[in-house]
Amino acid sequence: MEEQKIILPAKALQHLQPGQSGMLRLKPKTYNALVDLANESGMALSHLASEIIIQAIDKNLIQFDRSTRK
Repeated sequence: MEEQKIILPAKALQHLQPGQSGMLRLKPKTYNALVDLANESGMALSHLASEIIIQAIDKNLIQFDRSTRK
């Protein structure tokens, strides 16, 4: 089975400094999908989202499309 990658447009943002915390807003469809996953796993939303992101990075599932970089 061919591995499918998540393709995202590349964009440069700044990392947080020590002591800072980040916050983001999710679209309703994304939030509801995360709630469904959290209900299945029993994990807190923030921990679940973090785990999904870290695993996607560790497993090299994300490919960046730098042709759209601004």
